[in-house]
Amino acid sequence: MRAAFLGTPAEQQRDGPGARMLPLGKISAMPNQPRRYFSPESLTELTRSVRERGVLQPITVRPLPDGTFALVLGERRLRAAREAGLTQIPAIVRDIGESEALDLALFENTQREDLNPYEYAQATLELISRRMGWPLEDVPARVRLIERQQEEHPEEAAQLRALFAEIGRGTLTNFVKQGLRVLKLSAYLLDELQRGALEYTKVLAISGAPAEHHRELLRAALEEGLSVSGIHARRAKLLGGQGAMSPTPQRVARLIQKTSFDKLEAPRRERLERLLLQVEQLLQDNPGKGKRGRS
Repeated sequence: MRAAFLGTPAEQQRDGPGARMLPLGKISAMPNQPRRYFSPESLTELTRSVRERGVLQPITVRPLPDGTFALVLGERRLRAAREAGLTQIPAIVRDIGESEALDLALFENTQREDLNPYEYAQATLELISRRMGWPLEDVPARVRLIERQQEEHPEEAAQLRALFAEIGRGTLTNFVKQGLRVLKLSAYLLDELQRGALEYTKVLAISGAPAEHHRELLRAALEEGLSVSGIHARRAKLLGGQGAMSPTPQRVARLIQKTSFDKLEAPRRERLERLLLQVEQLLQDNPGKGKRGRS
C-alpha cells in the first residue's frame, strides 16, 4: 500500500519538492469526492499513526480566489490530521480548475491498492462519462454495447481500450463481464463488500442465487467461513437439494427463462439460437447419461 503517513509530531515537511505546510482551517474537502466509503477502522488506525508521527506524504490542493484551498487528493490524510488534532499539513498546491481536479481525483481513485470492486466500477464509470462526454446514467449500457460491437463502433472502442490501458487494471472486456456485475448487488451484499468482510468472488456467488436466499447465504458465508464452492453447494441445497449439480446449468437456465429473444439484436439472437441448438443436440445424443451419473 502506498505510504499515506509518517513524519514528525511537529508536522515538519520531509517529503517531496514543492510541498509546503498549510493551515488545516484553510483547506476545504472536495464537494464531489469520488471516494464515497471510508473504512472507520482504517481511518482510526491512520489517525493513531498521524497522531504519533505526523504526516509524511503531502496532500494535493488547488488555490481558490478567496485565499483558501480546495482538496484534490488525500481525503483520508486530511481527515486523519484533523482527528489527530494537527493544525497544519504538508500540501502540494496545483493551479488547476475544478474539472481537471475531478479528473485527477477520479484517476487517482482507480489506482488505490485497497480499492474494492464497487469503488473501482464507480470511479471507472465516472472517468468514462467525462472522457467520452456521455451522461453517467447511460455509461453502463453504452459500454456494454460498444464492447459487444467493437467493429461497428471502432473509434469509441479504441478510446475505451486506451482508457483501460491508461488505468492499468484490466481490459474493456473484463470490465463489462466482471466489473459491471457489482452494480446489481443488493444493498446489504454491497455493504459487506465495501467493509471488506467478504471477497468479491463470494459476493458474486451469493448474488447468483434468488434474492430470497441472499441473507441466508450471506450469514453462512460470514459465520461458517464458506468457500466459493461451499456457497455454490449451499445454494444448490436451498434450491432443492441438487447439491451434486454444477451451478452453471441452473444459472444458464434462469438466464434463458428471463431473456426476451425477440428483443435481441439479430446477429446476437442468431448466434444464441445456434448455440442452444448445439446444446439441445448434445443432450439428445445421450439423454439418460446425466440421470445415471447422479443416482
